[in-house]
Amino acid sequence: PSGMTGDQKPPEGEPKPRVLTPECPDWFSPLQRSAWEGVVASMNAVPGWITEEQGPLLAVLAEAYATWVEMTRFLAENGRVHLEYLVDPTGKEHVRPRARPEVKIQKEARSDILRYSAALGLGPVFKARVNLAPQGEDEDLDRAP
Repeated sequence: PSGMTGDQKPPEGEPKPRVLTPECPDWFSPLQRSAWEGVVASMNAVPGWITEEQGPLLAVLAEAYATWVEMTRFLAENGRVHLEYLVDPTGKEHVRPRARPEVKIQKEARSDILRYSAALGLGPVFKARVNLAPQGEDEDLDRAP
């Protein structure tokens, strides 16, 4: 996408990114690869939406999604709270419930997903804000009929 919203036009001579699907990183896990492929398929449905420069953003989004799924699965199996056993200076034992660290990791991954999705123009609200010109027709949009 051009990053322009509404009726804004890019400045004259602004470089245009190459419309080319970036390669999925070969070190991705199956879950990361699946997330990558799903996002790329959605973006490829609109000509001119995906560019090779978006590869790093796609990679971070896929990583965040995989982390969120892994933490969600872990928390479903183990619960969101664990018991912490402490012994005070007098030797008395105390047990107190504590949120698992995975809760925070899951929450951060969810925030990352939303942030990187917005940066890539994903989701109906995001798509409505992004002006997508079909590939090769940018010049035609600048001319009056």
